[in-house]
Amino acid sequence: MSNQPETGRIRPGEVLDGTYRIECEIGSGGGWIIYRAEHLKLHNQVVVKQMKSIVRGKIQDSAEADILKNLKHTYLPILYNFLEIDGEVYTVMDFIPGKNFAQLLNSGRRFSRKEVVKWGAQLCEALQYLHRQKPPILHCDIKPVNVMLTPDGDICLIDFNISRALRPGENTALGTSEGYSPPEQYRHRPGSVTVPPAPPPVFPDPATQYGGPAAPEAVKAGHCSNSIAHGWAPVGAHHFHLTLA
Repeated sequence: MSNQPETGRIRPGEVLDGTYRIECEIGSGGGWIIYRAEHLKLHNQVVVKQMKSIVRGKIQDSAEADILKNLKHTYLPILYNFLEIDGEVYTVMDFIPGKNFAQLLNSGRRFSRKEVVKWGAQLCEALQYLHRQKPPILHCDIKPVNVMLTPDGDICLIDFNISRALRPGENTALGTSEGYSPPEQYRHRPGSVTVPPAPPPVFPDPATQYGGPAAPEAVKAGHCSNSIAHGWAPVGAHHFHLTLA
């Protein structure tokens, strides 16, 4: 049993750092509690992520903020602030309207081949931007739940909690997206993972264009896109039954 105290929730109406008025809790999972809030100075909606006490000391408090602070791309969220208040850690960023693709697939949504090719290209564009940073940035957790579809019909790659900058001399890509990662990332793990055969890809596997530590990211992007296209979900996820419209 953990000796860590329970993370205290922020109540709707509370104002954080004199700037962010909490509207409601919109999610909780992994190491974070997620709220929608109003930025009182900019008068727009933002997301406030509160780190759970259970993960304090296990991951770097400012890891996601450090990754996002210098990034600016159409298909990535914008970082507003990183806060440490009364022993609690918060990250403030864009509120991305819409739903993630795991929610859409679970609801039975169908997508055309044209749509999936468009979103797959946008995802690859975002990854190319990340991999061209100095040092390169690896997202490490590409899967449908971390890809949002906005009301404008574009994607946004979210959740950089376990992302990392690849320092000189490093050649290891950390982070396994269960069922979406290439087989070599399951080596040296207890037990074994068998991934069921996927339907034919909508477009060529982007991994063929990459090498080194970035290659697993391309494989994840390809598996994620094919999952969205065919309703196929790998091991560890629900098996969706979806056909292209």
